[in-house]
Amino acid sequence: MLAFAKCLPPEQRFEYLCVTGLVVTHSCPEQGESFEIKDYLVEGYRRALTEALPLMCETLASRHDVTETRYLLAAVAALKGHCKLAEVLQDMDAVCGECPKCGESVYPVELQEAIR
Repeated sequence: MLAFAKCLPPEQRFEYLCVTGLVVTHSCPEQGESFEIKDYLVEGYRRALTEALPLMCETLASRHDVTETRYLLAAVAALKGHCKLAEVLQDMDAVCGECPKCGESVYPVELQEAIR
């Protein structure tokens, strides 16, 4: 994926880099052997991750909307080892709470404004 992303101008890389971020965010080596990166892939995987961060930074500097910005920031967070932050950024539009008075699900005003 990153080889394809490198061949594209920054404004066309979003989908490749977003998927890279999702892969890193949701990798689960602690869940057992079937989720671990196989020994023969470790070197290439680590090299790809170090190459991904500069591509993401270049892409962040290009023009994109608020949703793409959020997903790119999530991908950067994942590459920096902050997978919980990456998950929050990826799922920000689904964050809601329960109104203490009526029990309805509500989205905080600040969050609604941030994702528009």
